[in-house]
Amino acid sequence: MILAKPVENAHLPLRHVRARWTPLAICPLALCLLLTPVLGQDSDGDGLDDATEEALGTDLLSPDTDNDGLTDGWEVLGFGSGALFEPLADYGADPLVPDVFVEIDWMETRDGSPVEGARVAYQAAIDILRTFADSGVRIHFDLGSDIETILPAAELDPEFPDISGAFAMQPDPRKVLPYRAAFPARPDCGNLRGALSLYEVYFSPRYFRASRRNLFYYIVVAEQAAPPSSGGFVEGDAAFSALVDSFADDLARRDGLRPAGVNTVLLYRQPVDRTTPETLRFMYSSTMLHELGHAFGLGHGGATPTGTWIHVNDKVNYPSVMNYLYLFRGVDSVDGDPIMGFSAGNFVDLREFSLSEVHGMGAAVNPHVRSILRVDSILSSPFVNNIDWNRDGQVNPELIRADINNNLIIDESVWSDHNDLDRFRRLGFDGIGLNSFKGCAVSCAAGAETARIIGDYDGNAQADVAFVRGDQIALATATADGEFVLSSAMSAKGTIGAWPLSAGDQIVVGDFLGNANGDLLLAHHRSELALLTTENRALEVKWHTIDTIPGRGPVPDWTLQMNDEFLPVKFDEPETRVAVTNGVAIALIGANTARDGLELLWFADTKTTADLPDPYLTLMPGRQLRARTESFFLRNDQTVIEFSEGAPLFQAIAVGSGIPGNSNYPSGWALQHDDCVEPVDLDGDGNDELILFGSGRFGIVDWIENSDGVEEPRLVFSTQETIGNFISLGEIRRIFHGRFNNSSREVVTLVSGTSWLTIGWDPAAEDIKIIGTNRQSMVGPNIYWPLNPYQEILFGEFLENQPQVALIRDGSDFIIAGLVTAPAGASGGFLPLLAVEEKVGPWSFSAEDVFVIANLDGDPQDEILLRKHDLVATLDFSPQPRITFLARLDEATMTFNEPTRFRRGNVNNDTLVNLADAVTILNFLFVGGLTLDCLDAADVNDNGRLDLTDPIRILNYLFRGSDPPEAPGPTVPGIDPTEDTLGCGLR
Repeated sequence: MILAKPVENAHLPLRHVRARWTPLAICPLALCLLLTPVLGQDSDGDGLDDATEEALGTDLLSPDTDNDGLTDGWEVLGFGSGALFEPLADYGADPLVPDVFVEIDWMETRDGSPVEGARVAYQAAIDILRTFADSGVRIHFDLGSDIETILPAAELDPEFPDISGAFAMQPDPRKVLPYRAAFPARPDCGNLRGALSLYEVYFSPRYFRASRRNLFYYIVVAEQAAPPSSGGFVEGDAAFSALVDSFADDLARRDGLRPAGVNTVLLYRQPVDRTTPETLRFMYSSTMLHELGHAFGLGHGGATPTGTWIHVNDKVNYPSVMNYLYLFRGVDSVDGDPIMGFSAGNFVDLREFSLSEVHGMGAAVNPHVRSILRVDSILSSPFVNNIDWNRDGQVNPELIRADINNNLIIDESVWSDHNDLDRFRRLGFDGIGLNSFKGCAVSCAAGAETARIIGDYDGNAQADVAFVRGDQIALATATADGEFVLSSAMSAKGTIGAWPLSAGDQIVVGDFLGNANGDLLLAHHRSELALLTTENRALEVKWHTIDTIPGRGPVPDWTLQMNDEFLPVKFDEPETRVAVTNGVAIALIGANTARDGLELLWFADTKTTADLPDPYLTLMPGRQLRARTESFFLRNDQTVIEFSEGAPLFQAIAVGSGIPGNSNYPSGWALQHDDCVEPVDLDGDGNDELILFGSGRFGIVDWIENSDGVEEPRLVFSTQETIGNFISLGEIRRIFHGRFNNSSREVVTLVSGTSWLTIGWDPAAEDIKIIGTNRQSMVGPNIYWPLNPYQEILFGEFLENQPQVALIRDGSDFIIAGLVTAPAGASGGFLPLLAVEEKVGPWSFSAEDVFVIANLDGDPQDEILLRKHDLVATLDFSPQPRITFLARLDEATMTFNEPTRFRRGNVNNDTLVNLADAVTILNFLFVGGLTLDCLDAADVNDNGRLDLTDPIRILNYLFRGSDPPEAPGPTVPGIDPTEDTLGCGLR
């Protein structure tokens, strides 16, 4: 046999270079030449050419050989996102072994120590590494390059001498968060403004590198000042909800927030009475592994073959950390100590109403699990896997009934085991790499979500849209009839002149130069800042600075950092100003005298200027003031400082001691970490007041003139527990405000899920008044709408001759509701004015749609910018609901294309859905030689594949009156509302 020489790849890390000997004499020369990789060819598009993959031993036809969600190219060459780079090979990635990367950060204690959080993070990482030791899956933890110096040497495990050493070359973000008395996973205030949360930390470059989104799982160990309200944990108790929280895409989209990509996990470190350090360590470690299991794609009972979570909990034959039954008890034990782990899927199905004591679970059950179940095996029995389910001391040959999960009933359900690790190896990990982009197409392709930034970029007083994805940007300008135009001159990839486009950059919009040529984009990237403009009908860099923003006159320069936070603010000048903070200092940026760039106008250090005990502050929009100017706020747990025009002037609304009250409320308001602060013009004077809401209380702050003629903030109203005995403040989850009733005064709507309460302010009585209520439903002329806690709510001026109205979404349906003020002795509230079910024109609505409110056609009414996957549309309600623009955004070229429209089920394209279409699908599936113009039309149930269920769906629809084909339906041509690999050549 003649052997070829081994392939050498000097450019690859040594551990990835493998010699592969290719037998040449066992095939004809011509065939071998066909099989030999073509120089430079990349058959699977993973970034590695075929010759390199031959050397590595990876699959030439699969971009992800080990099925871990990370492409072979990423694992060998690294992953770049803008100017940030993740050298995964240096971190330990191998394209032939499933890899999981996890970053753990932690919060300092009240006294500023980082040790306790670091200890929890380190011990949990060590325990999880041991769990995965023989699994065939490698897990890598980034605990910071100095974790070994934070913990006492005696606490370091000699088996893992340098647990985070591989990540030492990426020291940019901080590992330790400042102490917060409470640290929620999602923003406490929902649509309002609150304190720091896991969501904000995840998206802040101060802590988590943007290039790691969808590559690393993210965990924060946070402090919690007291045990749970239940009074503390009892050893072995599986009620661990107070220990963890998480933030994921579904909750983000529901609340109008940015999707996180992966499940981000929050683990609370807290004092737990009567629990040994060893037990507490196991609880923390097991809880962290359980939450990672969710992020990996497992429910409390495993997952279905299609990847859907199984929610059945407490299955006795599923010994897994995912199962509450074994979470704090362990799946086995060594020397009496519990061991956490995943199930291997060894056990048979169980039914409490039909149990076999002869066969038990179908495989040997370790003594630790039997002790948890309080059952035994009879050693004298010839049946080696027997279990004495009914605890009568013998093996019964007949099937029996027994309550084996100790819930005092005989369950009717069938319990199945699940092979957790096999699921990881076969299907990869949810939310990571390739798996994070399934179903979201352009919204998160190439590792970055497509942002839609509204602004008037061409200066025609009509909203335009900037699409930003990774290192690409494209400006779509709106025409008078609601259409959008994308031109190559308004698009860029990689760079705009000297400006590097980068994923994760902060971009804000405003007329920063006051030149009336339209809004500009202020882009911030690490230590660089730029103004991007379209004034020459092309996307250009107007101004660019590196490292510093120059100061005007005596004002010092601002040193740019990656964690700077920017906020546009409108004072009385024609141009938009920009506030910037790094958490300690605050400055104001404006146009320089030459009108071609920006400079620092004002600077202050909050520690010295405001004498703050904790100067770590974040920016938030402030109040609308008279003469149409704005203020802005700096906020932390117990501090709100307002900055307004004049130097700028600043005023402490609350610093430590709280907000003073008036004569009716002399005790004032002590601001808490979870209080929400929202500016609202309750009295219609053009000067916003403040709503305060949190911890079951509600308050209003107004500015009252003192004896010196200076307006100072005072608490003018406060109530606890309930408002008007109608709604419990502890149940309020969302607050909205606006001019819903054509008044100059704004009113406030409090939403508790199935109840709405709308209140206003009565200046004469110095008290609130109830304007309208809704309980459980909204009922209007011929429209009934049930209320539930999960509906998305938007407010805008969508209808002619109507004030602001509510758009309430639920799945594929929504209504528009307007506030009807209650007449004397009657009950008012929001009533439905218009209902939209399932579709408008070619657009089929679904829960995946993203709605953005903007005035897109220049008329007085608002429109909705719709986005679903790579589809973009404009929804106008005046004079009736209609789609005025529809296009498919090509993610590679950032151009609009005409989307294909078709009738679902009309396979032969004769405009009708009948028996012939079912026959056509059957012939395509089983006869062969037949091609279809539109595969999407044949996918009758819209499951992304063609199979026998599709013709059956047509037959049931035609002859049994069953559901019609899925959207867009069989009668009116429309677009595919879901993303799949099928296509449609019809137009």
